[in-house]
Amino acid sequence: MKLLREEAVEINFLEESASDGKHLYISGVFLQGGIKNRNGRIYPPPLLDREAGRYVKEQVERKAAYGELGHPSNPGLNADRISHRIVELSKDGNNWNGKAVVIPEGHGLVVKGIIETGGSVGVSSRGLGSLKEDKKLGANIVQDDFRLMVGADIVMNPSAPDAWMTAIHENCDWVFDAAKGEWLMQEKIGDIAKEVKAGADPVEQFAKYMKLLSKA
Repeated sequence: MKLLREEAVEINFLEESASDGKHLYISGVFLQGGIKNRNGRIYPPPLLDREAGRYVKEQVERKAAYGELGHPSNPGLNADRISHRIVELSKDGNNWNGKAVVIPEGHGLVVKGIIETGGSVGVSSRGLGSLKEDKKLGANIVQDDFRLMVGADIVMNPSAPDAWMTAIHENCDWVFDAAKGEWLMQEKIGDIAKEVKAGADPVEQFAKYMKLLSKA
């Protein structure tokens, strides 16, 4: 499955009081279904509803729906880059609106500083799935194997929307290493398989494969 990232730029900021002080939040449309997005992809609403609903039950309701600052190049969560936690994710037509509290530590402080000095940010979801081209619609349709991994990362918002990163890892498949509980790029495994087929020593290539797993 390929890593799919989708950006949303219309994000609002708000500050709310709590028993332990004031908290900074971001809110807006986190996920969009049924329309061709800026990456040329369409998420069928039933598919998006399935995955967003699962994400709410498994992550949001458990208070474990974290996101990072920046554009991670892998589908897993990098704990050292966590900046916020999604506290709400609800359906609105074909879209899912979200709200996230900015964590006042680590990378969350960077986000807080950007917002408090007048800067703007957007959000980017992360998921894994395959695509099927629909020439009539001029879009790639996200298929039923799609799995939402991160509801929203925080990304910087350039002055021109078209300057947003739209390139994703289209040529890289990801597989899950159950033993380590981490994701590994399939193209690396594919390269090793090609070398074996070309006559390379399978013992040496297996050692290379195990080394990749240890670094994943």
